[in-house]
Amino acid sequence: MIDRFARRRVALLVLSLLAVACEGDSASKSGGSPTGLTRWVKTDLRAARLGEVRLAAARLATLCRAEAKRGIGVGVTGSIAIAANSHTLAEALATRLACALDAPKGATCDEVRACAGLASPRPEQAQCDGQTLIAPSPRDQGVASVACAAFGQSCFTTPVGGLCALQPCAEGETYGCQGGAVTACVLGLRTSAPCGQGMTCGEQEGTRMIDCIGSGPACSGKDRCDGDVAVLCEKGANGAGREAPVDCASWGLGCAMAGEHATCVPKATECATGKDLARCKGSSLEMCVAGKWWAVACSSLAPGTKCEEGVGPAGEAGCQ
Repeated sequence: MIDRFARRRVALLVLSLLAVACEGDSASKSGGSPTGLTRWVKTDLRAARLGEVRLAAARLATLCRAEAKRGIGVGVTGSIAIAANSHTLAEALATRLACALDAPKGATCDEVRACAGLASPRPEQAQCDGQTLIAPSPRDQGVASVACAAFGQSCFTTPVGGLCALQPCAEGETYGCQGGAVTACVLGLRTSAPCGQGMTCGEQEGTRMIDCIGSGPACSGKDRCDGDVAVLCEKGANGAGREAPVDCASWGLGCAMAGEHATCVPKATECATGKDLARCKGSSLEMCVAGKWWAVACSSLAPGTKCEEGVGPAGEAGCQ
């Protein structure tokens, strides 16, 4: 299933979305309770806010500290920037962060990477591993996992591969709105995708198609910044659309224009991300995130550890 509503932003790293775009008419459900690679994942981070994304990214960077060559604050800042500039996080990225956020005490980097599918053989097509969807990553030769169960769904095996879905469709079912999500009938299965920040489920302007649309007034021009709010003009196929306001300040960011696109970007200058390395502040690890120092207890990042200076790449502090 695709997170169809993540918006690409100029000069930002954008995770390619996990795609299953096929046709078919029969499916079977795999497993029951959460199983597979992502069996410990329980948090749905697709529509997460700053606190969850920041902590999840910091746990990932702490557990896989050896991979953070430029400092753990860089990875945390990148995750926040991607989340702020997407209406919802792509399912594969939401799963990878949740693999770290929900990791049990004592989990290793290798175990978290395995949860995210990064240690799995590349399959020919998306397939179910219990309640985990395993699929070839469209952006490289790697593998991505999707925690179907954490999204309130099950992994179904169809004639063309695996798919996260709620249940079989009712007769005649097509598209619809359920809360803040769009439901659709794909391969005979009901799928659900949250619309996320600045969006709501409704009819596209002039098309009468059910989709995620901007929650604001009608628009047809370019984006704009309203202080620290990025007001995005989310257009449909006919060029008309509605404004989708994103509060960059709620992510600790400001708004700036990149061409015709309004983008949430770091604006704080308290520290230099990537230059000022993490340090100990009492029992907490303090890191530079989006230009501002952020302190978090080591017990929240890796239970049973304490902050120690000089244990990370380039001599930065870490929890161990």
